[in-house]
Amino acid sequence: MRNRRMAENLKRELAKIIQKSSDPRFVHITITEVEMTRDLKYAKVYYTTMGHPEAGSALKKASGYIKNQLAQSLFIRFMPELRFEEDDSFEYGRHIDEIIDTIRSKEDTGSDQET
Repeated sequence: MRNRRMAENLKRELAKIIQKSSDPRFVHITITEVEMTRDLKYAKVYYTTMGHPEAGSALKKASGYIKNQLAQSLFIRFMPELRFEEDDSFEYGRHIDEIIDTIRSKEDTGSDQET
């Protein structure tokens, strides 16, 4: 329970920090999920870049700044180590949708030929 609450707080504050940032590359970043370890020492931060890979590298480079900003907004004893990982679940979902669409169009073409 505590992990989930901490993860939600981090996600909310990270989104605020990114939104307020003057770095134009951050415009394309969305924080999708934060997972905490049991001991709360590490936070895996999942993000999407909406097709702008340079945004992800900018996010990783700014991790020290982001951690500092988090420390100012969250009142916790120990700030977790942030580990940023691109969330590929949206891309994977889109790929699955494309496969399903291809199968459906082949089925439709096959049923048209039978009649």
